Amino acid sequence: MQRSRVSTIKNLDTGSVPGNVILIGMMGAGKTTIGKLLASQIGKTFVDTDHEIQERTGVRIPVIFEIEGETGFRKRETEVLREIVQLQNIVLATGGGAILRPENRALLRQHGTVVYLCAPVSELQRRTRLDKNRPLLQTGNLHARLQELYTQRDPIYRQTAHIIIDSGRQGVRVLVQKLIQKLLQFKPERTEHPPRQPSPNKESE
Repeated sequence: MQRSRVSTIKNLDTGSVPGNVILIGMMGAGKTTIGKLLASQIGKTFVDTDHEIQERTGVRIPVIFEIEGETGFRKRETEVLREIVQLQNIVLATGGGAILRPENRALLRQHGTVVYLCAPVSELQRRTRLDKNRPLLQTGNLHARLQELYTQRDPIYRQTAHIIIDSGRQGVRVLVQKLIQKLLQFKPERTEHPPRQPSPNKESE
């Protein structure tokens, strides 16, 4: 597993944020960057599902898409998620399309506090415009593609998340401090019910 260096915020008890923290959101929302810093600040281990898939297969995500298609990738993603959510005290960064499968959404909500990092399409475009490791964004009109995905996924992200936070242009350290405060204030329900969002017709990262 990929591990972050552990350090803590001054005067913060590392046990103050219990359990797992699971980050969801669009490609470019900052899940990996924010997740690594968050994990180091609250004394948890950082894990990235895409990194785990690449480690296990020995190839990059675009190669998996090319050989196995989206269906094959989604199957691998679910298998990895089933294992990872059993870990304790982790900050988990999920792939942008992980929430498309109802099974995945239930797994995430049952095994951690789910945080939706929400950023505007214009910012997502700025962050991903040069990234060649995102197969579904290799298109002639990046903004239109991101808008299409955002329109499809935003309602699902919102229904899946326990906490929603803007991850737009504000600094990463400021954002992480705000997120920690939200996590400290969050009181999970005793009985968790996964959201009843119908599965979209098309699964796409």
